[in-house]
Amino acid sequence: MRIIIGLIYFSLMMQTLTAQTPMSLDEAIQYGLENHNRLKLDNLAEKRAQWEITEFKAIGLPKVNASINYQYYFAPPVQPVEDFISPAVYGVLFQEGVVPVRDLGQPETFEFSLFQRNNLTGQVELSTLLFDGSYIYGL
Repeated sequence: MRIIIGLIYFSLMMQTLTAQTPMSLDEAIQYGLENHNRLKLDNLAEKRAQWEITEFKAIGLPKVNASINYQYYFAPPVQPVEDFISPAVYGVLFQEGVVPVRDLGQPETFEFSLFQRNNLTGQVELSTLLFDGSYIYGL
């Protein structure tokens, strides 16, 4: 019984296998041209050369870069500064006789900061290649 099932299975498998498909001469030539390895490599080399040319041309095109930066300072940096303006102003006013003489005592200090709590900066940059001999020669 095993032999009969094996023969039936083998005969069914042999009917589905085909070694060759019939082709005309023109179809065979076309198939050979499409599937030849050297022609495929040449087509890939041609596409790569076209992409390299496009890439080289892109070097000279204008480029635009833009950026936005936002900073938030939880505690802005401060610098303690002595009050040097009030004694100088008072001294000038005293010399001119505008105010009476008064003892100012020790100069006061205050906290001075050049930083804002919120900073938002933006930048737009345009660059292009104007005169480059190697680029012009390459084109």
